[in-house]
Amino acid sequence: MKVVLVDGNLGQPDATKFLRLREADTPSMLDMAMGRSALDVVISPRRLASLRPSGMEMPLFGVVLAPHDGSDPNVDQSVVTPGHYADLVARLRKHDGVDLVIVDTQIMESVDSSGMVTDFVIPILADQSRSALAVAVSDLTLPSGRNLMARVRDLVLRCVPSGRIRVVLNGAKDTSAANAAKMLDSISTGFQAAGIIDNDDRIANGMALGSFPHDTPSLARVLDGLLYAATGQSEFDPEQHPDRYVVAGRNGGLFGWLRRAR
Repeated sequence: MKVVLVDGNLGQPDATKFLRLREADTPSMLDMAMGRSALDVVISPRRLASLRPSGMEMPLFGVVLAPHDGSDPNVDQSVVTPGHYADLVARLRKHDGVDLVIVDTQIMESVDSSGMVTDFVIPILADQSRSALAVAVSDLTLPSGRNLMARVRDLVLRCVPSGRIRVVLNGAKDTSAANAAKMLDSISTGFQAAGIIDNDDRIANGMALGSFPHDTPSLARVLDGLLYAATGQSEFDPEQHPDRYVVAGRNGGLFGWLRRAR
């Protein structure tokens, strides 16, 4: 099982920060724009592990980095376009060794300054000949929820099938669970709700330490539901495995799946 995570944030690359990668001579989308092949810019799990602080778990997925901050000032990073990302994904999907491609995009705004939404996200989602899924995430603040609803409706108006859009709410506390459910029901009208992720210290602390807190119950359930929608594999169907989400410590979600598939 091979999964590739693509950092699609042209303005502020995040993967290097979240994975705690030290600066090194690693390939990025800039290299593909300059002529390297799609597979050449995928950083392997073993290479990622060598770039992380000692003692951190090895990521069980490959990564394609966005253009690095502080890259060669003599190189114009604007040469990286949404078209390069579309070409990358198309090539990875045709490769027998890649089973799932996940693209982490920048926040969708009313003005698509980078062109990533118009020239990359929408064409992929609107193409009925290819399987694709969009995951829209919001916190529980009203402005964030309204912005998410506006952006998702804009996708549908631009020919993205509503069945390809999943809505997730993040950061729900026990005291706000009922309100979170009402908010999710409200903003996902016409779309499919993927669930609510709790405001769990284990998630925040794990992310702060550069680990993968996939086994917290609420996060695992959402991840499994999304994987089931994307792959159709019954192993991820939350309805078939409700016991997985009762206690912590299970190997669920994407990373648990990768562990079991090794």
